Amino acid sequence: MLRLSDSGLLKCSVTTSRPAAATVVEAAAVLSAGDFYRAEPAIAVAWPLLMQAGGLGEISGAKRTLTATGRAALGKPAADVLRALWRSRLNKGLIDELSRVENIKAQRTENLMECTYEVVAKVISHDRRLRTLCTPVGERRLAVPLDP
Repeated sequence: MLRLSDSGLLKCSVTTSRPAAATVVEAAAVLSAGDFYRAEPAIAVAWPLLMQAGGLGEISGAKRTLTATGRAALGKPAADVLRALWRSRLNKGLIDELSRVENIKAQRTENLMECTYEVVAKVISHDRRLRTLCTPVGERRLAVPLDP
């Protein structure tokens, strides 16, 4: 996804920050496991926004480009980049598809994340990269370790 952004192919709305329809198609094409639900491209929509929320990308005109941090992330192991994105998300909140999350409550060694929609919890818990960072707890809840 970083390389796609670096190529200038990720276009988005300047006002909403949401990816354009063509960008969602491009993003879905580079996902190794595809999107969880073909009819509702949640992962392809979420990744460009998550990159922006994590400081790896920014909007420049109608394109999403990499920041200096994003360019540096190109040379780092994917696990380290994902861990940093996750921690950033916990600290800053979300501006992406995962913003449907209603509540995050501190629980001893884990955060309990409650999603408004069951499909969002399923997408997160079934994504091959993110499922190692959380455990499903019921239909709409995910347990997330404080330090994954």
